[in-house]
Amino acid sequence: MKFIHIADVHWGMSPDSDKPWSRERSQDIKDSFAKAVNQAKTLEADCLFISGDLFHRQPLARDLKEVNYLFSTIPGVRVVIIAGNHDRIRNNSALLSFTWAPNVSYIMGAELESVYFKEINTEVYGFSYHSVEIPENRLDHLKVPNNGRIHVLLGHGGDANHIPFDKGAMSSLDFSYIAMGHIHRPEILIENRMAFAGSLEPLDKTESGPHGMMVGEINEVTRMVTSLKFIPLAKLQYISL
Repeated sequence: MKFIHIADVHWGMSPDSDKPWSRERSQDIKDSFAKAVNQAKTLEADCLFISGDLFHRQPLARDLKEVNYLFSTIPGVRVVIIAGNHDRIRNNSALLSFTWAPNVSYIMGAELESVYFKEINTEVYGFSYHSVEIPENRLDHLKVPNNGRIHVLLGHGGDANHIPFDKGAMSSLDFSYIAMGHIHRPEILIENRMAFAGSLEPLDKTESGPHGMMVGEINEVTRMVTSLKFIPLAKLQYISL
């Protein structure tokens, strides 16, 4: 099972808002997201995981339509999304009444739930933010059934106010892969098991280094990740001086 893992797209943000190139940077975010979606088709990925903060703020109907159109261009790729702290689910969210393309699963519940794809024997777990902060550790004690399925967890957090977790405890969970968001710097936390995808584009000058997506593959028999690599996609890179 081949997958692409991205997070923290922040669609609708205008980085460097006090600079004359801010509008261009806003378009860069959309362009890089479109590139990531297209890569899912080019690389023949089975799944595209988006681990929170796809949107920088509450998405308007037009934002949802634009993003959904891109998803509709990859009908063979199963897209699974959770909401992060920036695009958290609210009572008046346009998300609540929006109809996604058939290949899109948006996990909107505040408690852990899952979606199962029988044809690739893969069950994807996650929950969405419904508040600005979740200071509780809600990840490193999760239990999933031993049912012979590939289990993937989407999470969004990693600091004191946004689902802190213990990396050592996470390594003992029964997930083939743990796809994290919230921290904007890409990092493989546990080899072939857990990673922050980072943001697709650097969102301010402190976010130096490359930005892009994680690409991985899980063996259907062993249910273990056999390869996991970071692929840069961002249009520019800030350099620390």
